[in-house]
Amino acid sequence: MISAMFVRLLVIGLLGFVSLLKPSSLTYTYTTIGAQLFGINDVGQIVGSYGGYTGFEYDQGAFHSVPPIPRDINNVGQIVGALSPSGGGYLYFDGMLTLLNNTLSANGINNLGQIVGNADNGAGSFTGFLYSNGTYSPINVPGSSYTQAYDINDLGDIVGFFTYAGEITTQYIHSFVYRNGLYSVFDVPDAVQTYPYGTIVTGINNAGDMVGFYESPSGRGSFAYSGGVFSTIAVPGAFESTTAFHINNAGQVVGQYSADGSSRGFLATPVPEPVSFLLVAGGVVLAAALISFGRSCHHLIPLVSRRLICCATAASILTSASCRASAGASTQSSSAKTATPASLPTSTTKPLRDSVRARSNPPRLLGPVPIDAQKHIAEAAYIAPRPRSSRPAAS
Repeated sequence: MISAMFVRLLVIGLLGFVSLLKPSSLTYTYTTIGAQLFGINDVGQIVGSYGGYTGFEYDQGAFHSVPPIPRDINNVGQIVGALSPSGGGYLYFDGMLTLLNNTLSANGINNLGQIVGNADNGAGSFTGFLYSNGTYSPINVPGSSYTQAYDINDLGDIVGFFTYAGEITTQYIHSFVYRNGLYSVFDVPDAVQTYPYGTIVTGINNAGDMVGFYESPSGRGSFAYSGGVFSTIAVPGAFESTTAFHINNAGQVVGQYSADGSSRGFLATPVPEPVSFLLVAGGVVLAAALISFGRSCHHLIPLVSRRLICCATAASILTSASCRASAGASTQSSSAKTATPASLPTSTTKPLRDSVRARSNPPRLLGPVPIDAQKHIAEAAYIAPRPRSSRPAAS
Protein backbone atom coordinates (compact mmCIF):
# COMPACT_ATOMS: atom_id res chain seq x y z
CA MET A 1 0.00 0.00 0.00
CA ILE A 2 1.25 3.49 -0.88
CA SER A 3 2.15 5.36 2.29
CA ALA A 4 0.67 8.70 3.30
CA MET A 5 4.22 10.11 3.40
CA PHE A 6 4.69 9.25 -0.28
CA VAL A 7 1.46 11.00 -1.23
CA ARG A 8 2.42 14.16 0.69
CA LEU A 9 5.90 14.27 -0.87
CA LEU A 10 4.53 13.65 -4.34
CA VAL A 11 1.97 16.46 -4.04
CA ILE A 12 4.57 18.94 -2.75
CA GLY A 13 6.99 18.08 -5.56
CA LEU A 14 4.36 18.37 -8.27
CA LEU A 15 3.20 21.74 -6.91
CA GLY A 16 6.77 22.97 -7.10
CA PHE A 17 7.04 22.03 -10.77
CA VAL A 18 3.60 23.41 -11.65
CA SER A 19 4.55 26.76 -10.11
CA LEU A 20 7.23 27.09 -12.80
CA LEU A 21 4.58 26.94 -15.52
CA LYS A 22 2.44 29.77 -14.13
CA PRO A 23 3.14 33.07 -15.90
CA SER A 24 4.16 35.92 -13.62
CA SER A 25 5.09 39.55 -14.11
CA LEU A 26 8.76 40.47 -14.39
CA THR A 27 10.84 42.74 -12.24
CA TYR A 28 13.83 44.71 -13.51
CA THR A 29 17.07 46.28 -12.38
CA TYR A 30 17.84 49.67 -13.92
CA THR A 31 21.03 51.32 -15.09
CA THR A 32 20.72 54.98 -16.11
CA ILE A 33 22.72 57.33 -18.30
CA GLY A 34 22.57 61.02 -19.17
CA ALA A 35 21.51 60.42 -22.79
CA GLN A 36 18.60 58.92 -24.70
CA LEU A 37 18.82 55.20 -25.52
CA PHE A 38 16.84 53.81 -28.45
CA GLY A 39 18.07 50.36 -29.49
CA ILE A 40 19.94 47.31 -28.18
CA ASN A 41 21.04 44.06 -29.83
CA ASP A 42 21.84 40.62 -28.42
CA VAL A 43 25.55 41.42 -28.14
CA GLY A 44 24.82 44.33 -25.80
CA GLN A 45 25.63 47.09 -28.29
CA ILE A 46 23.40 50.12 -27.67
CA VAL A 47 22.55 53.15 -29.81
CA GLY A 48 21.24 56.51 -28.64
CA SER A 49 21.69 60.25 -28.85
CA TYR A 50 22.48 63.21 -26.63
CA GLY A 51 22.10 66.94 -26.92
CA GLY A 52 19.12 66.44 -29.18
CA TYR A 53 20.39 64.71 -32.32
CA THR A 54 24.03 63.68 -31.81
CA GLY A 55 24.12 59.92 -32.33
CA PHE A 56 26.40 57.41 -30.66
CA GLU A 57 26.92 53.67 -30.33
CA TYR A 58 28.17 52.05 -27.16
CA ASP A 59 30.21 48.88 -27.65
CA GLN A 60 32.47 47.09 -25.16
CA GLY A 61 33.06 50.13 -22.99
CA ALA A 62 33.67 52.58 -25.83
CA PHE A 63 31.71 55.26 -27.67
CA HIS A 64 31.50 55.36 -31.47
CA SER A 65 30.08 58.15 -33.61
CA VAL A 66 27.09 57.33 -35.78
CA PRO A 67 24.61 59.48 -37.73
CA PRO A 68 21.95 61.46 -35.84
CA ILE A 69 19.00 59.89 -34.02
CA PRO A 70 19.87 56.17 -34.35
CA ARG A 71 16.79 54.06 -33.63
CA ASP A 72 17.96 50.44 -33.65
CA ILE A 73 20.94 48.13 -34.17
CA ASN A 74 21.05 44.45 -35.13
CA ASN A 75 23.57 41.75 -34.23
CA VAL A 76 25.65 42.47 -37.34
CA GLY A 77 26.06 46.08 -36.25
CA GLN A 78 23.78 47.63 -38.88
CA ILE A 79 22.14 50.80 -37.54
CA VAL A 80 18.95 52.52 -38.69
CA GLY A 81 17.50 55.87 -37.76
CA ALA A 82 16.48 59.34 -38.96
CA LEU A 83 18.84 62.14 -39.97
CA SER A 84 16.49 64.71 -38.41
CA PRO A 85 13.07 64.85 -36.74
CA SER A 86 11.60 66.09 -40.03
CA GLY A 87 12.77 63.08 -42.03
CA GLY A 88 15.62 61.15 -43.58
CA GLY A 89 15.54 57.42 -42.87
CA TYR A 90 18.91 55.69 -43.22
CA LEU A 91 20.95 52.51 -42.84
CA TYR A 92 24.47 52.92 -41.49
CA PHE A 93 27.10 50.16 -41.60
CA ASP A 94 30.90 50.11 -41.74
CA GLY A 95 31.16 53.83 -42.34
CA MET A 96 28.67 53.81 -45.22
CA LEU A 97 25.38 55.71 -45.05
CA THR A 98 22.50 54.40 -47.16
CA LEU A 99 19.66 56.90 -47.50
CA LEU A 100 16.16 55.45 -47.61
CA ASN A 101 14.73 58.10 -49.90
CA ASN A 102 11.35 59.69 -49.19
CA THR A 103 11.13 58.04 -45.80
CA LEU A 104 10.69 59.92 -42.56
CA SER A 105 12.37 57.44 -40.25
CA ALA A 106 13.79 53.91 -40.18
CA ASN A 107 12.76 52.60 -36.77
CA GLY A 108 13.72 48.93 -36.57
CA ILE A 109 16.00 46.35 -38.21
CA ASN A 110 16.24 42.59 -37.68
CA ASN A 111 19.20 40.26 -38.11
CA LEU A 112 18.20 39.55 -41.73
CA GLY A 113 18.65 43.23 -42.59
CA GLN A 114 14.93 43.88 -43.03
CA ILE A 115 13.98 47.45 -42.06
CA VAL A 116 10.68 48.96 -40.97
CA GLY A 117 9.72 52.59 -40.49
CA ASN A 118 7.35 55.28 -41.66
CA ALA A 119 7.03 57.56 -44.66
CA ASP A 120 4.79 60.37 -45.89
CA ASN A 121 1.78 58.93 -47.68
CA GLY A 122 1.35 62.06 -49.78
CA ALA A 123 -1.90 63.00 -48.04
CA GLY A 124 -0.43 64.71 -45.00
CA SER A 125 -0.25 61.53 -42.96
CA PHE A 126 1.98 58.49 -42.41
CA THR A 127 2.32 55.06 -43.91
CA GLY A 128 4.46 52.25 -42.58
CA PHE A 129 6.95 50.44 -44.77
CA LEU A 130 9.07 47.30 -44.91
CA TYR A 131 12.37 47.48 -46.81
CA SER A 132 13.66 44.00 -47.67
CA ASN A 133 16.14 42.92 -50.34
CA GLY A 134 15.91 46.27 -52.11
CA THR A 135 12.12 46.28 -52.22
CA TYR A 136 9.73 48.54 -50.32
CA SER A 137 6.37 47.15 -49.18
CA PRO A 138 3.62 49.18 -47.50
CA ILE A 139 2.57 48.37 -43.95
CA ASN A 140 -0.91 49.79 -43.43
CA VAL A 141 -3.53 48.57 -40.99
CA PRO A 142 -6.80 48.16 -42.94
CA GLY A 143 -9.16 51.05 -42.23
CA SER A 144 -6.47 53.23 -40.67
CA SER A 145 -5.84 56.90 -41.32
CA TYR A 146 -2.14 56.53 -40.57
CA THR A 147 0.23 53.70 -39.64
CA GLN A 148 3.76 53.70 -38.27
CA ALA A 149 5.86 50.51 -38.21
CA TYR A 150 8.35 50.48 -35.38
CA ASP A 151 10.11 47.12 -35.07
CA ILE A 152 10.53 43.73 -36.75
CA ASN A 153 11.90 40.45 -35.41
CA ASP A 154 13.71 37.67 -37.26
CA LEU A 155 10.43 35.83 -37.95
CA GLY A 156 9.05 38.83 -39.82
CA ASP A 157 6.61 39.90 -37.09
CA ILE A 158 6.10 43.68 -37.24
CA VAL A 159 4.74 45.98 -34.53
CA GLY A 160 3.73 49.61 -34.56
CA PHE A 161 0.75 51.88 -34.01
CA PHE A 162 -2.10 53.49 -35.93
CA THR A 163 -5.39 55.37 -35.76
CA TYR A 164 -8.57 54.45 -37.58
CA ALA A 165 -9.80 56.44 -40.57
CA GLY A 166 -11.41 59.80 -39.96
CA GLU A 167 -10.16 62.95 -38.33
CA ILE A 168 -6.91 62.03 -36.56
CA THR A 169 -7.74 64.37 -33.67
CA THR A 170 -10.89 62.38 -32.84
CA GLN A 171 -9.22 58.97 -32.70
CA TYR A 172 -7.01 57.51 -30.01
CA ILE A 173 -3.93 55.45 -30.82
CA HIS A 174 -3.95 51.66 -31.09
CA SER A 175 -1.04 49.31 -31.62
CA PHE A 176 -0.83 46.42 -34.03
CA VAL A 177 1.03 43.17 -34.56
CA TYR A 178 1.49 42.04 -38.16
CA ARG A 179 2.12 38.29 -38.28
CA ASN A 180 1.64 35.73 -41.05
CA GLY A 181 -0.08 38.30 -43.26
CA LEU A 182 -2.64 39.30 -40.63
CA TYR A 183 -3.00 42.44 -38.51
CA SER A 184 -4.02 42.15 -34.86
CA VAL A 185 -4.97 45.14 -32.70
CA PHE A 186 -3.15 45.40 -29.36
CA ASP A 187 -4.22 47.74 -26.54
CA VAL A 188 -3.18 47.95 -22.90
CA PRO A 189 -6.38 47.32 -20.91
CA ASP A 190 -6.36 50.55 -18.88
CA ALA A 191 -5.01 52.86 -21.60
CA VAL A 192 -6.84 56.18 -21.95
CA GLN A 193 -8.93 56.04 -25.12
CA THR A 194 -8.85 59.67 -26.21
CA TYR A 195 -6.51 61.37 -28.70
CA PRO A 196 -3.57 61.72 -28.60
CA TYR A 197 -3.42 58.94 -26.07
CA GLY A 198 -3.59 55.19 -26.31
CA THR A 199 -1.10 52.32 -26.67
CA ILE A 200 2.16 52.43 -28.61
CA VAL A 201 4.16 49.20 -29.06
CA THR A 202 7.75 49.98 -30.02
CA GLY A 203 9.67 46.70 -29.78
CA ILE A 204 9.35 42.94 -30.30
CA ASN A 205 11.89 40.13 -29.94
CA ASN A 206 12.02 36.63 -31.43
CA ALA A 207 10.01 35.16 -28.55
CA GLY A 208 7.18 37.57 -29.33
CA ASP A 209 7.78 39.61 -26.16
CA MET A 210 6.76 43.23 -26.73
CA VAL A 211 7.50 46.56 -25.08
CA GLY A 212 6.02 50.01 -25.42
CA PHE A 213 4.20 52.73 -23.54
CA TYR A 214 0.68 53.98 -22.98
CA GLU A 215 -1.30 56.75 -21.34
CA SER A 216 -3.30 55.77 -18.27
CA PRO A 217 -5.45 57.87 -15.91
CA SER A 218 -2.37 58.19 -13.67
CA GLY A 219 -0.04 59.28 -16.48
CA ARG A 220 2.31 57.67 -18.98
CA GLY A 221 3.53 54.16 -18.20
CA SER A 222 5.75 51.67 -19.99
CA PHE A 223 5.22 47.94 -20.16
CA ALA A 224 6.61 44.61 -21.24
CA TYR A 225 4.20 41.96 -22.50
CA SER A 226 5.29 38.32 -22.35
CA GLY A 227 3.25 35.15 -22.31
CA GLY A 228 0.00 37.03 -21.86
CA VAL A 229 1.29 38.90 -18.81
CA PHE A 230 1.96 42.64 -18.52
CA SER A 231 4.96 43.87 -16.50
CA THR A 232 5.63 47.47 -15.53
CA ILE A 233 8.83 49.15 -16.71
CA ALA A 234 9.49 52.22 -14.61
CA VAL A 235 12.78 53.79 -13.57
CA PRO A 236 12.47 54.26 -9.79
CA GLY A 237 10.82 57.59 -9.12
CA ALA A 238 9.97 58.16 -12.80
CA PHE A 239 6.89 56.06 -13.57
CA GLU A 240 5.01 58.79 -15.46
CA SER A 241 7.96 59.70 -17.67
CA THR A 242 9.46 56.29 -18.51
CA THR A 243 9.31 55.38 -22.20
CA ALA A 244 10.45 51.93 -23.38
CA PHE A 245 11.69 51.63 -26.97
CA HIS A 246 13.33 48.30 -27.80
CA ILE A 247 13.86 44.82 -26.37
CA ASN A 248 16.50 42.22 -27.26
CA ASN A 249 16.25 38.43 -27.11
CA ALA A 250 17.56 38.39 -23.54
CA GLY A 251 14.62 40.56 -22.48
CA GLN A 252 16.75 43.66 -21.88
CA VAL A 253 14.90 46.91 -22.56
CA VAL A 254 16.24 50.38 -23.38
CA GLY A 255 14.42 53.69 -23.38
CA GLN A 256 14.32 57.11 -21.80
CA TYR A 257 12.83 58.93 -18.83
CA SER A 258 12.67 62.51 -17.57
CA ALA A 259 14.68 63.72 -14.60
CA ASP A 260 15.59 67.24 -13.51
CA GLY A 261 14.01 68.69 -16.61
CA SER A 262 16.10 66.64 -19.04
CA SER A 263 15.80 63.30 -20.85
CA ARG A 264 17.94 60.43 -19.66
CA GLY A 265 18.33 56.86 -20.84
CA PHE A 266 17.93 53.55 -19.06
CA LEU A 267 18.76 49.90 -19.50
CA ALA A 268 16.26 47.59 -17.78
CA THR A 269 17.49 44.04 -17.17
CA PRO A 270 14.96 41.39 -16.06
CA VAL A 271 15.67 39.77 -12.71
CA PRO A 272 15.88 35.98 -13.20
CA GLU A 273 13.20 34.00 -11.41
CA PRO A 274 14.46 31.35 -8.96
CA VAL A 275 13.81 28.60 -11.47
CA SER A 276 16.94 26.63 -10.64
CA PHE A 277 16.08 26.58 -6.94
CA LEU A 278 12.53 25.41 -7.58
CA LEU A 279 13.70 22.70 -9.95
CA VAL A 280 16.24 21.38 -7.48
CA ALA A 281 13.78 21.52 -4.59
CA GLY A 282 11.09 19.81 -6.65
CA GLY A 283 13.55 17.16 -7.79
CA VAL A 284 14.70 16.44 -4.25
CA VAL A 285 11.14 16.12 -3.01
CA LEU A 286 10.14 13.86 -5.90
CA ALA A 287 13.23 11.74 -5.37
CA ALA A 288 12.35 11.33 -1.72
CA ALA A 289 8.81 10.39 -2.70
CA LEU A 290 10.03 7.79 -5.18
CA ILE A 291 12.44 6.33 -2.63
CA SER A 292 9.60 6.04 -0.14
CA PHE A 293 7.43 4.52 -2.84
CA GLY A 294 10.17 2.17 -3.96
CA ARG A 295 10.55 0.58 -0.55
CA SER A 296 7.14 -0.94 -0.85
CA CYS A 297 6.70 -1.08 -4.65
CA HIS A 298 10.23 -1.44 -5.98
CA HIS A 299 9.16 -3.78 -8.75
CA LEU A 300 7.10 -0.99 -10.41
CA ILE A 301 9.90 1.61 -10.62
CA PRO A 302 11.44 0.42 -13.96
CA LEU A 303 8.02 0.43 -15.60
CA VAL A 304 7.17 3.92 -14.31
CA SER A 305 10.56 5.28 -15.37
CA ARG A 306 10.20 3.93 -18.91
CA ARG A 307 6.73 5.50 -19.25
CA LEU A 308 7.98 8.88 -18.02
CA ILE A 309 10.90 8.86 -20.44
CA CYS A 310 8.61 8.02 -23.39
CA CYS A 311 6.20 10.84 -22.48
CA ALA A 312 9.01 13.37 -22.14
CA THR A 313 10.54 12.37 -25.49
CA ALA A 314 7.22 12.62 -27.31
CA ALA A 315 6.51 16.04 -25.82
CA SER A 316 9.94 17.28 -26.87
CA ILE A 317 9.46 16.10 -30.47
CA LEU A 318 6.00 17.67 -30.75
CA THR A 319 7.21 20.99 -29.29
CA SER A 320 10.19 21.19 -31.68
CA ALA A 321 8.01 20.42 -34.71
CA SER A 322 5.50 23.06 -33.70
CA CYS A 323 8.20 25.71 -33.29
CA ARG A 324 9.73 24.90 -36.69
CA ALA A 325 6.34 25.07 -38.39
CA SER A 326 5.55 28.42 -36.76
CA ALA A 327 8.90 29.91 -37.73
CA GLY A 328 8.58 28.68 -41.29
CA ALA A 329 5.11 30.14 -41.69
CA SER A 330 6.25 33.53 -40.37
CA THR A 331 9.25 33.67 -42.66
CA GLN A 332 7.19 32.70 -45.69
CA SER A 333 4.65 35.42 -44.92
CA SER A 334 7.37 38.06 -44.69
CA SER A 335 8.95 37.16 -48.02
CA ALA A 336 5.60 37.17 -49.83
CA LYS A 337 5.21 40.97 -49.69
CA THR A 338 6.29 42.43 -53.04
CA ALA A 339 4.26 45.62 -53.59
CA THR A 340 6.42 48.70 -54.18
CA PRO A 341 4.73 52.07 -53.63
CA ALA A 342 5.73 54.68 -56.21
CA SER A 343 6.51 57.20 -53.46
CA LEU A 344 9.44 55.10 -52.22
CA PRO A 345 12.23 55.04 -54.84
CA THR A 346 15.45 53.11 -54.56
CA SER A 347 18.03 54.05 -51.96
CA THR A 348 21.34 55.79 -52.46
CA THR A 349 24.58 55.04 -50.65
CA LYS A 350 27.40 57.41 -49.87
CA PRO A 351 30.38 57.35 -47.49
CA LEU A 352 29.92 59.16 -44.19
CA ARG A 353 33.13 60.68 -42.89
CA ASP A 354 33.40 61.12 -39.15
CA SER A 355 35.59 63.68 -37.43
CA VAL A 356 36.93 61.59 -34.59
CA ARG A 357 39.82 61.36 -32.21
CA ALA A 358 40.61 58.52 -29.85
CA ARG A 359 40.92 58.51 -26.12
CA SER A 360 43.08 55.94 -24.37
CA ASN A 361 40.68 55.30 -21.48
CA PRO A 362 37.11 55.86 -22.69
CA PRO A 363 34.44 56.26 -20.00
CA ARG A 364 32.17 53.30 -19.41
CA LEU A 365 28.68 54.10 -20.61
CA LEU A 366 26.72 51.84 -18.32
CA GLY A 367 27.46 51.36 -14.65
CA PRO A 368 25.84 50.98 -11.25
CA VAL A 369 25.27 54.75 -10.89
CA PRO A 370 23.84 57.42 -13.25
CA ILE A 371 26.38 58.66 -15.78
CA ASP A 372 26.36 61.94 -17.64
CA ALA A 373 27.06 60.64 -21.15
CA GLN A 374 26.94 64.08 -22.71
CA LYS A 375 29.76 65.28 -20.48
CA HIS A 376 31.90 62.20 -21.08
CA ILE A 377 31.33 62.13 -24.82
CA ALA A 378 32.11 65.82 -25.12
CA GLU A 379 35.39 65.23 -23.27
CA ALA A 380 36.31 62.15 -25.30
CA ALA A 381 34.98 63.34 -28.67
CA TYR A 382 34.33 59.83 -30.02
CA ILE A 383 36.15 56.57 -30.31
CA ALA A 384 36.72 55.89 -34.00
CA PRO A 385 34.53 53.08 -35.37
CA ARG A 386 36.49 49.89 -35.84
CA PRO A 387 35.85 47.23 -38.51
CA ARG A 388 32.72 45.21 -37.77
CA SER A 389 34.62 42.01 -38.43
CA SER A 390 36.32 42.46 -35.07
CA ARG A 391 33.05 42.65 -33.18
CA PRO A 392 31.74 39.61 -31.30
CA ALA A 393 29.02 37.53 -32.88
CA ALA A 394 25.73 37.07 -31.09
CA SER A 395 25.17 33.75 -29.48
